[in-house]
Amino acid sequence: MSLAVTSGICITPSSRDPAMVRTKLLVVFLCFLAVLTFYIERVGFSIAYTHAASLAGLSQTTKGHVLSAFYYGYATSQIPGSWLAKKHGGG
Repeated sequence: MSLAVTSGICITPSSRDPAMVRTKLLVVFLCFLAVLTFYIERVGFSIAYTHAASLAGLSQTTKGHVLSAFYYGYATSQIPGSWLAKKHGGG
């Protein structure tokens, strides 16, 4: 992306430029695929682990501790993650 400076005014390419629109749509689509993959993995892991743990003879309590460890990690990362996003956000 090239920028031109004229009389102290920065001129950027138009947001309606077809190449920019395609690029933005591609980024949105790839982000959608990434989030979809994360949710499929999250659901798939709990199903696969429950079956594998049953075959290994683990108790319901142990299975619960292992599965909840992932959610505790997710929950505790929310506040530090929001601080980092606010400090180093996309703006």
